[in-house]
Amino acid sequence: MSVPTLSETRIFDRALEYAREKIIPGITQNAIDALPGISLFAGRLGEAMFGPLTMMGRGKRMHTGGESIVNKVRLGVNTNRKTLTSFYDTFDTTPSDTVRHTRANWKLAGDVINISNHEIRTASGEFAIANIVQSEVTDGIASLVDLIGTHLFDAGGVASRLTDLNTIVSAGDTIHGLSGVTFPAWNSRGLSARGTAPGSVSFTGGSFATTGLENWRTAWSNAEEGTEVPDILLTTHDIKTFYEATLQPQERFNNNKLADAGFMVLQFKTAPVAADPHCNTGLTYFLNMGHIWLDVLSGADFSTGDFIEPEAQDVRIAKVVFTGEITTDARKLQNKVTTQVV
Repeated sequence: MSVPTLSETRIFDRALEYAREKIIPGITQNAIDALPGISLFAGRLGEAMFGPLTMMGRGKRMHTGGESIVNKVRLGVNTNRKTLTSFYDTFDTTPSDTVRHTRANWKLAGDVINISNHEIRTASGEFAIANIVQSEVTDGIASLVDLIGTHLFDAGGVASRLTDLNTIVSAGDTIHGLSGVTFPAWNSRGLSARGTAPGSVSFTGGSFATTGLENWRTAWSNAEEGTEVPDILLTTHDIKTFYEATLQPQERFNNNKLADAGFMVLQFKTAPVAADPHCNTGLTYFLNMGHIWLDVLSGADFSTGDFIEPEAQDVRIAKVVFTGEITTDARKLQNKVTTQVV
């Protein structure tokens, strides 16, 4: 009577899956929070500022499906409004036509986690397998998050990458199918006077020592509409450090909610000032998080699949996938200052 061959594949799978389930959530969260820009949209920074990320539509929006992302954009006022000349005056009932939509395609990114079966076989100790998985998963997820964090600020003009902030916060161009030339309200206002032609809007700053704070005040004012004001300023470490040096010690205000979440930030007017290592040199963004989002497809939110063994290799691999895009429904409520020199 022959004895069945003993396969250890199932044992390895169980160990790997146990380790994976225990460590991946924490690894993903830590990787996201290492970059203030991504953390603002999808991590603890956004939660500290606004509560749960789905609250009031701020931060990250999760989609359960859809071939693309559609936002409705209001580009004008109802032209039927009028001052009534008397109690018996008539209303203009002509249908209003002030809304258009943008359409953004999903952008995909991924990474692969590799663990050789030799490493699993030679590992010893109670936590050896978990340590191997943790090391490799940390590298895979953190690398993918860093890639998305890079695209957030500079996609390099590559269509398959996220639409970066520098493109979204602009004027006189077309993004997500809507032309800023055709629709003047579909533009950020920069440092120019309101009503400036889209092609003439300027975002150029200059020496922060001489005009930096004045430009910030103008950029803030141009992103303001009634109660709508910027929620956060994202900038470089050099600009943030220079801004801090211009303040009196008693003015170096830190937001307590953000400090409790582990983020030490300065304040400009009512908004925190955060530095991101991927932010473009000389740039400061003024973002209204109620009108700009990281849209993510469910099941592809830096999601890690099962470890599988390729037929021709003695290794285990797991894929990390991300599908999302940065979109806005009001560029006029977003702003930036460029070419700041410190």
